[in-house]
Amino acid sequence: NDTAMEIIDYVNPESRLCWFPWGYDLYQFVWKQDKLLLPHTYDYWLRSNSIQGSGIPIFVKKFISNIKRKFFTQKDKRFDVFPRIDYCSTIVPTEYPIVKSLNGFKAKEVRFNYGSMERIVSRMKNISEMQNHIFVGNSNTMSSNHVDAFYKIAELTESRQKVIVPLSYGNTNNYRRFVIEKGKYPFGRNFEPICEYILPVQYIELISSCGTAIFNQVRQQALGTILILSWLGSCIYLNKVNPIYEHFNNIGVNVYDFSNTQNLKSIEPDEIL
Repeated sequence: NDTAMEIIDYVNPESRLCWFPWGYDLYQFVWKQDKLLLPHTYDYWLRSNSIQGSGIPIFVKKFISNIKRKFFTQKDKRFDVFPRIDYCSTIVPTEYPIVKSLNGFKAKEVRFNYGSMERIVSRMKNISEMQNHIFVGNSNTMSSNHVDAFYKIAELTESRQKVIVPLSYGNTNNYRRFVIEKGKYPFGRNFEPICEYILPVQYIELISSCGTAIFNQVRQQALGTILILSWLGSCIYLNKVNPIYEHFNNIGVNVYDFSNTQNLKSIEPDEIL
């Protein structure tokens, strides 16, 4: 971000720098919205951008933005910073080729461990018996592609299955309202949005009741929640483009391609013992 780039200006040129991209600081620069967002969510993004501000249609905004960038915008400072970076540790190794595509980037790949499952699972006391609830996404962010997931889930699930959707942190209240409105239509009383912040223990208790978990993100996101759900024995569905999907397949963790599935599986607890 801008602050980090300003700090780098003051770092001794002989010092070695390592970048730990977590997601938002990477994908907004390498993939455009039409790649990150699936059709229903992308349509919402287009409409929200054309409505907000002066009401100027999105295609006019794009034209103005291109003119400003071509004639008035200063050089992007990131391209001066990338050559300064010596090492880079992405969240999963399959993201490194994406980072490597950035102009001027030449950092060596290194691995960094943010923690261990042991620290997380030590909190898992008195967890619920796993049920057939469905967990969708991890936050109030458009990159979760919630509504696109809802359409497919509605085609594949029984009417009595509860759909749990955490929306406590992330983008705007407008997007949250959009997701809730679209979720209530197909699922009715079985739709359960989580709009308030809850304690980690409560969060683990909540997700432990979900035998199926769907993460419709194109980009790497929600890895911590995915790891917990995998450990608990939930069936994990990911977008096949997501670098986590390829990484999990590489290390032998079973995940399913959500875009091509014809039925949602659910693992019984005794199958994972």
